[in-house]
Amino acid sequence: MSTIAGQRFARLTAVEFSHRAPGGVFWKCVCDCGGMAITTEAKLRSGHTKSCGCYKRERTIEMVKRRARMWAVNEGSLTKQDIERLFIVDIDRGALFHRNSRGGSRAGARAGYIARHGYRTISINGKRFLEHRLVWFFLKGEWPAEIDHIDRDRQNNAPANLRVATRSQNNGNHPCRCDSQTGVKGVSPVYKGRTFAARIRKDGGSRLIGCFPTIQEAKAAYDAEARRLFGEFARSA
Repeated sequence: MSTIAGQRFARLTAVEFSHRAPGGVFWKCVCDCGGMAITTEAKLRSGHTKSCGCYKRERTIEMVKRRARMWAVNEGSLTKQDIERLFIVDIDRGALFHRNSRGGSRAGARAGYIARHGYRTISINGKRFLEHRLVWFFLKGEWPAEIDHIDRDRQNNAPANLRVATRSQNNGNHPCRCDSQTGVKGVSPVYKGRTFAARIRKDGGSRLIGCFPTIQEAKAAYDAEARRLFGEFARSA
């Protein structure tokens, strides 16, 4: 077996051999940020694994900041009077309807369209706005950094279904990924299903909670950690 101890790969430096598994030869590595990672030699050499997770976390944070700056520019130019002038607001449903016919839109028609991200998006003077944020601003007079849909239905913009959240809290309320191998949020098989790893995401990074002999035990560990980190925002399904 070749040794890569002491070699540097992006932000990671291989420290010592960890174990051999069907996925390859695994090495313990130390990251420039001080964090630790265990990954395969193949992923280190190919550049697939660049850090302990801090690189991806930094990119995620920067993307969120960039998106927030874009929305802030758009939202800062809008007033409640602008919304009242252009739309009829159904407060109970959290829906906006065109007050007058303009362009290809008829008076009384539902404003906006469902974008690829699943949120209803409305164009005002060439700028894009998310309907649920318009509803919140219309009612509260403020633009919070994040708004969470309690029932996770991105098209249900009723005020009772909206709440202010941080990015991590919003992610805590996300459902299980559709490509999950176990159908349980935060739980994935290890070594061909002989054990199950519970991982949780927060602040753009993923952290291993532990490995367990059954899906149920891994799920219980995930649920407990999610409740600790996200409180009422925690969802496990």
